[in-house]
Amino acid sequence: VLTNAFRGPIWARYISSKASGATSNGTEAFFARISSANIHPPRRASKAGWTVSRIGFGAQRVGFGVVETHRHALKLSLRSGCNIIDTSGSYEQGHSERVIGEVVKEMVEDGELSREQVIIVSKCMVPQGGKYASISDGISSSLTHMNLSCLDIFLMNFEDGESISLDILRSSFAVLEDEVASGRIQYYGIAADSFATFGPNITQLLSSIANEFPHFLAVQYPLNIFEHHPITHRTPSNNTLSDTARRLNLLQLSTRPLNVNVSKALHPEYVSMQASPQLVRLASVPSHEGKDLPHQLRDAFNATIHLEKTCPLRAPVQDDGAPRHLPPSDLSGLSWGHIVANNTDRLTDLWAWKHIVERQIIPSYEIALSRLARDERLLPWIVQYRLALNQMLTQYTYALESNAASDYALLDGTLGRAWSHDDEGVRRLSLSQKAVKILLDSSAGSDSCARPDVVLVGMRRPEYVSQMLLDRHMMPSHLSKGIDE
Repeated sequence: VLTNAFRGPIWARYISSKASGATSNGTEAFFARISSANIHPPRRASKAGWTVSRIGFGAQRVGFGVVETHRHALKLSLRSGCNIIDTSGSYEQGHSERVIGEVVKEMVEDGELSREQVIIVSKCMVPQGGKYASISDGISSSLTHMNLSCLDIFLMNFEDGESISLDILRSSFAVLEDEVASGRIQYYGIAADSFATFGPNITQLLSSIANEFPHFLAVQYPLNIFEHHPITHRTPSNNTLSDTARRLNLLQLSTRPLNVNVSKALHPEYVSMQASPQLVRLASVPSHEGKDLPHQLRDAFNATIHLEKTCPLRAPVQDDGAPRHLPPSDLSGLSWGHIVANNTDRLTDLWAWKHIVERQIIPSYEIALSRLARDERLLPWIVQYRLALNQMLTQYTYALESNAASDYALLDGTLGRAWSHDDEGVRRLSLSQKAVKILLDSSAGSDSCARPDVVLVGMRRPEYVSQMLLDRHMMPSHLSKGIDE
């Protein structure tokens, strides 16, 4: 995708690596080098003059787990037409920003990019009680993590339950204008994790303040096929948030295209993926048809629980007959077979289960097994237990996927009908691809003009990048229905 035309002399690469931030010429040059065969035409951020990709790299979970995979994914994104990255100092305790900084620096030094071509967005939680120094602290932290001299956009992120008032915005924006003057950021904006946080008067607030602060550039909001308030819900002034942002020339960044927070959805009664779900992931789910899942899961549980009961560390005496004295920490992480088996009535949500496996179960048992591996006599049991536990986790995941598959297949089919019947290529896309594409394509419905400039997608694996940026069926097409239909 990248040509070798940019690769220049060493001094040119050095200057590029020291550049402060994204520029109009730099972002335009980025797309001059990219094949346009598989990407949505970029948007123009009129205030900044930047040329911006329609799909951005969302980095919320970057930095946890297999970090090298995340690095490959980010590099592939930047090579495939994505030139905006969204992160935060709070994502993975700063590791997300560190990975991004390392990758951008490496690609600049290798001559694949210049710093002027990439738009880097970070954020911090909105300060409370007038502690506006925390804004500057957040900027300092992000710059340090990424080894940058300047952030392109810095967002104030409002949490649920916080009120957004004109006084808060004016006070915060004054601090941010000072940061622009110091050269540490180029522009700034506001963000929220739910539409409700913005409040019913958000369009009036934006209209009142946008022209007062020249470097107020961006608004970030969640948007997916269930939480579509920003582009469909009209405030008392009869404007949507998206319409107002477009009128004020604000760059619109949407988040969570694939993660529905059901409690915040406009019509939660329509979401029946799980009993009382809190999070629905818009991704295709395999049915595992033809597999004898009940028996396979029972055998996996039995094997894992048997190994946990016969763990050498649980033996009352050592081989020489001496009593064994073990601290409780030596057994932590080695009881997951028992724990899961005793909580199957609670572990019914597929996506919550996957989160528990990734964040809790795997880290705890790997730590426990690495500690035991110092005793060579335990190695045979360690090998058996790791295989048995992984098999149990896999089989339990299969069982939850099988239970949810029919609901997701129904949603996939319903979503596919948003495009014309003769668009066979679109209907072959995965549920995740359709869920992102519907936020990008123009519509014949009531939301015909309402679309974000950038849809931020979590693409921490190369296969996710390929689906979103390299599949020709993700190219622009026309919707026959609006997103609210």
